[in-house]
Amino acid sequence: MLRGSPLAVNASQFLSGLSRQLPSVTLLHGDEPLQLGECLDALRAVARDRGVNERISFDASTGFDWNDLGASADNFSLFAERRLFEVRLSGRPGADGASAAERMAQGADDLLVIVCPRLDGQAMRTAWFKKLDAVATCVAIQAVQPNALPRWLSERFARAGISASREACELLAERTEGNLLAAAQEVDKLVLLSEGADLVDVEAITSAAADSARFNAFDLVDAAVDGDAPRVVRVLGALRAEGMELPPLLGSVTWMIRNLLSVSQEVRRGKPLEAVLNQGPYRQLGRRGAGVRRVVSHLGSEGVASLLAAAHQVDRSIKGQSVDEPWSALERMCLELAGANALASPTRASRARAV
Repeated sequence: MLRGSPLAVNASQFLSGLSRQLPSVTLLHGDEPLQLGECLDALRAVARDRGVNERISFDASTGFDWNDLGASADNFSLFAERRLFEVRLSGRPGADGASAAERMAQGADDLLVIVCPRLDGQAMRTAWFKKLDAVATCVAIQAVQPNALPRWLSERFARAGISASREACELLAERTEGNLLAAAQEVDKLVLLSEGADLVDVEAITSAAADSARFNAFDLVDAAVDGDAPRVVRVLGALRAEGMELPPLLGSVTWMIRNLLSVSQEVRRGKPLEAVLNQGPYRQLGRRGAGVRRVVSHLGSEGVASLLAAAHQVDRSIKGQSVDEPWSALERMCLELAGANALASPTRASRARAV
């Protein structure tokens, strides 16, 4: 188990230590959403690999009865021998939470993770916190300070299996201006664009940003249909840097998705793909025959229909009717069309679903 003072275990240390030992009880406290989400995702993944196949979640916006957790833990699971209990609090665990954690730590199989807002120094000096700290791995999810961002980026590249020069990390930190989500997305993109290279340097970063004025909406559509995920990222980044308006860009991609859906539905009815592409409405897709064949084969009509639904969600985000960031939502959709889900955000789990 990761030990030490509560503030000594940060998100990076927790992520590194999970591969060596999975804590039976974990406390994640803090308000930085990216790191919090990644710690939870990593914990769930390691738990799943070690045979914990059921997750039971409690979301407590006001006042949580820890007896509910005890009752659930006492019930025998019909689906798995080991379970992960997640408790999200709007306040502090307190004495009852510490006692519940102590009981869970004494059990042989089930795991507990408690998520709550940041605990200050006064809270960490209380008797209940000391009791909790004695049985749990306590992780402080803290904002990354500007002077620490280059190191944070370097560690993130390393976890993705690639090295980054100090100068590259400093340049990337400067460009993302302390925005962790933007910085994480840039790391993901650069890893994808590295195409097997073992080092990201300043030249790689400037090259990725130097594609402006080279692309248009049709280049994005072609890259997505052809299954070229690195080019999707490159083209979309360049179009955004140029100040391209989102509605016409989404319109071009949606037009293609609608045509692909029609083609895939015709094929599902038993018509040969080549015959469909020779029909009047679809002849404009002829030059993308290989890409269309890939999409129809890998996604089918149901998969393409889900992309059309995703396009409607992107439209909602552009109009401010969704919490999604529209450029990120469009990128996820295009990557799914390209057959790459590496940058897709995980969906929120519901109560008692599999980890």
